[in-house]
Order: sequence, then C-alpha cells, then structure tokens
Amino acid sequence: MRPFPSRVLNPAREYFNERLSRARKCIECTFGILRAKWRLLGKDIEVSPKKAVVIIKCMCLLHNIIREKDGNSDVDYCNVMIDQRNNWENEGMDHPARGANSLQRAKEIRNVYVDYFLNNP
Repeated sequence: MRPFPSRVLNPAREYFNERLSRARKCIECTFGILRAKWRLLGKDIEVSPKKAVVIIKCMCLLHNIIREKDGNSDVDYCNVMIDQRNNWENEGMDHPARGANSLQRAKEIRNVYVDYFLNNP
C-alpha cells in the first residue's frame, strides 16, 4: 500500500502515513529476521502461493519456538535488528519509490484505513 503524497496531506492522511510506516518497519524487520535464519527466503520460493503461505507460517512458528527456548542469544536475530535500526536511521524511512498512479480501488481501500485509524487510535 502506498502512502499519501506529501503535497496532499491533511492531519488524517499524515496520521495514516505514520501508521503505515510503522507497520512497514515492523514487517520489514520481521521478514529480515526470518530471512537471516531461513535462507530459503533469500530467493524465490518456487512453489504455489498456497504452499508458500504454509512454509512461511511454519518458519514463523519454528522461529518463535527457538526464541522461546534460546532467548536473545540468536546471533542472526541480533545482527538483523542492529542492521535494520541502522537502515531506518540512515534512510530516514522516507516514502518508497512511486510508480504509476494507483488504481481507484486501492485509493478507496486506503481511505477506509484512514477512517479506521482516526476512529481507533
């Protein structure tokens, strides 16, 4: 999902962009941790989308079991967290590159989220 362009921001849209950015950071960090531990994620997963979902869920489950058992001693986890924090600080977490105009339906969905975030802080 794309953030609103900075030229058309009002308080509601700015709040949406902040929430979207936080969610993106969390997802990027999570995927980075999984990718460091499970090398399969460093390339295309050449299976059906349905099977890929099962594989990723299994990786998440196994990761959580290992974290519960070993605590914060996971070197891959610690390195990814440090790298990710450095990336966020160095890049300022600006908006991702913009491509062609998004479809009208995507804009409508984004507006639904704006309303949701305003009513559920």
